[in-house]
Amino acid sequence: MKQTFNILILFLALLVFAPSSLAQEYNCNEPMFQQEMNYCSYQDFLVADKKLNIEYSKAIRAMRKLDSYNSQDMQGAEEALRKAQRLWVGFRDAACEAEGFLFRGGTMEPMIISGCKTGLTRERIKDLQFLSGFDE
Repeated sequence: MKQTFNILILFLALLVFAPSSLAQEYNCNEPMFQQEMNYCSYQDFLVADKKLNIEYSKAIRAMRKLDSYNSQDMQGAEEALRKAQRLWVGFRDAACEAEGFLFRGGTMEPMIISGCKTGLTRERIKDLQFLSGFDE
């Protein structure tokens, strides 16, 4: 019984201290291994996605302003953009999932999907910047 208790204490100590001691740092300036490439590609996507959300907010404000200049029967820019963005996110994710199938089950699959999402997201950012240009 005492041995089981000691093993349990050891196991709990490993759970508490292992994550910080096993944390890896990746060099995304020059990733050399596939795990690094996957991680860095995903980090690139997170940066692009954050920028996308900023630009989307700006474009929504611009479309809202555009709606305010139009009569009620001519409004709908804001809602059209919201609908388009929801559909676009679904398209992006599905298109990149399909691209990932080219490397299905391989170690490159996550990198390919993240890279695809990053590229499409950067293109969408340009579209949203065009729309928010109305507000300037």
